[in-house]
Amino acid sequence: MIKRIIQALFAFIAGFVGVNFGLGGGIILIPVLLYTNVKSRRTSATSMALIMFISLSGAYQHINITKAFSINNENLLLLGLGMVGAMLGAFFLKKAKNDTVTWLITLYFVIVGGIMLFSSLYNEVEFLYELPNQVYWLMGLPIAFVSSILGIGGGAMLAPALIYGFQADPKTAVAVTMPFIFLLALTTTTINIVNKLIDYKAFFIMLPFALAGTLSAMFVFTNVSDSMIQIGIGSLMVINALVMAIRSFSRS
Repeated sequence: MIKRIIQALFAFIAGFVGVNFGLGGGIILIPVLLYTNVKSRRTSATSMALIMFISLSGAYQHINITKAFSINNENLLLLGLGMVGAMLGAFFLKKAKNDTVTWLITLYFVIVGGIMLFSSLYNEVEFLYELPNQVYWLMGLPIAFVSSILGIGGGAMLAPALIYGFQADPKTAVAVTMPFIFLLALTTTTINIVNKLIDYKAFFIMLPFALAGTLSAMFVFTNVSDSMIQIGIGSLMVINALVMAIRSFSRS
């Protein structure tokens, strides 16, 4: 019973954080599912199924309320490659070992979370290269491939890439990630259903609370500063990495 209460509570937080920070909620869902004794592969698959609904709600809100997402050739190519990468990642997940998935997630959170947190706290940091905006769609395939394996939705990779590689402002980056995450999660979840990797008990308990979190998020998003978005993403990643690393060491 306590396990289900924890899942429901953090599902709400995942929906709220996912829409505000453009992360889909995976960086909250993954540690919670692992903590409540869901196996790593099932954790990734269940997280992606929940992210599909979180990102759908978030995409609708960002497109119709904030108007920050625009439909153009680059964004359409990004979404298309994201679906291809998601299919490849989902097939890889079926073959991967639970320990491998856990350590890949931890390593990613440490590296990207540290970069975002450091750069948000020290404004004088400048990046030496600025990539042309016309080619950011190329990120769709590798980001979706890795994200579908880790169950993080893709926003935790795409948002930092847009902010630091293409100099997008954080709120625009968040808006672009939401439709990308939805199509990635939809593709991956379809394959994970066939592969029987989803923990349906956790999914159905957490889904309504996650959706409630997404509906609450937009009341806050318009008042959140760009620097707070960066600090929030970075802090969550670093905290998650530490929790997961401690958990893995304690079991070994």
